[in-house]
Amino acid sequence: MSTIQIQAQGLIKSFGEFKAVNEVNLTLHQGECFGLLGPNGAGKSTFISMTYGSVLRSGGDLKVFGYDPQTHSREIKKRLGVVTQDNALDEGLTVIENMMIYAAFLGVPKADRKKQVEKLLEYMNIAHKKDSLIQ
Repeated sequence: MSTIQIQAQGLIKSFGEFKAVNEVNLTLHQGECFGLLGPNGAGKSTFISMTYGSVLRSGGDLKVFGYDPQTHSREIKKRLGVVTQDNALDEGLTVIENMMIYAAFLGVPKADRKKQVEKLLEYMNIAHKKDSLIQ
């Protein structure tokens, strides 16, 4: 059997009296593909936000790669990719400034950030755009 990547047991997220996520039970193994479907307000984004520690759960248990997102979000963020539904780049910042923010978010050590970001800019063939403002 493959390794469990995400496991939720009785997962709850409440905002006051409203339960955005209501006792979700889910086990995802390595190699499985999974999607969340539902209408607006069904708790899809809230569930995903809980997996990387951006939103704290109100109840139940959640493990991602064996870690609890509430106490080990940095370890999870090193291994988990998230694509937001909205543009998450700051239009008042340059390409490199935005990338430095994400490097910090992902836990890249401060001493290594600039070198790693510049390496990635070269790899993506956009180093010439590093000082351009996001539009």
